[in-house]
Amino acid sequence: MKDKDVQPKLESKLSPAGVGAIVMVVFLLLMIIANTKRTEVNFLVYKATDIPVWWLMVVVVALTLIVERLVGIAWRRNKRKKDD
Repeated sequence: MKDKDVQPKLESKLSPAGVGAIVMVVFLLLMIIANTKRTEVNFLVYKATDIPVWWLMVVVVALTLIVERLVGIAWRRNKRKKDD
């Protein structure tokens, strides 16, 4: 057999973060399906009435992801400055 006849195997393994993301998306979809009730939101000066609970959950998850990313960036930047 020649080297050009042997093709490398492409392994597509999911990282733990990828598996966790898939599990969380499935979990969020299950929560969306299960929570069809409507609620009222009073947050500081913001008031909303008669919004679906699933929409509130999606907003909370999105805001959590944004804050987590921003804190992670700030943390790494601060750590890098300390190392210098």
